[in-house]
Amino acid sequence: MKEMYSATQLDEVGLKFKMSKPSSNLSPLELKYVEGVLEIPRFQLDDTTKIYARNLVALEKYHYPYKDEAYITDYYTMLSFLIKTDKDLDVLVREQIIDNWLDGIVATSMINKLSGETRFYIKINSHYHTMAEELNKFYISPWNLIPSLKRALFRTNLAGTITISSAVGLILIGVESACSVLSLKYF
Repeated sequence: MKEMYSATQLDEVGLKFKMSKPSSNLSPLELKYVEGVLEIPRFQLDDTTKIYARNLVALEKYHYPYKDEAYITDYYTMLSFLIKTDKDLDVLVREQIIDNWLDGIVATSMINKLSGETRFYIKINSHYHTMAEELNKFYISPWNLIPSLKRALFRTNLAGTITISSAVGLILIGVESACSVLSLKYF
């Protein structure tokens, strides 16, 4: 596991981000992906998050140094794959998954540093590895180009009007060319 598409990239192709409900069966460190929806438990970023997270990672590495499935470390690794820039963080804040009490750049930097030494983490638990592969497949799927193209061509009213006008113009040029060729054929 070396790389995964970011939250912004996945959002652009139509992936839905959803905050998992506290009453659901997900643990606070479990991500769930099902058919175009990534469910993430609510996560708060504040001044104490970095200390808390580093202590959890250290505890896990100390008590379970040879375990193949380091869930806490893997969770922060997955978050760092999803959140690479402050735009990625904004996607998750917009969906109320992350409650950010820090500056966007500071928060992004903190998440990336939490998994800093695990950036090239080869062994990630099978659940997260499978999920990352499915998210990467979702991103490169040709069916997901349509929402991305629609968002690019119709991002504003002016852009939508220009796109439609251009399409109508191309159709009219095609009809005119066909009429010209047909008129030459009969004369």
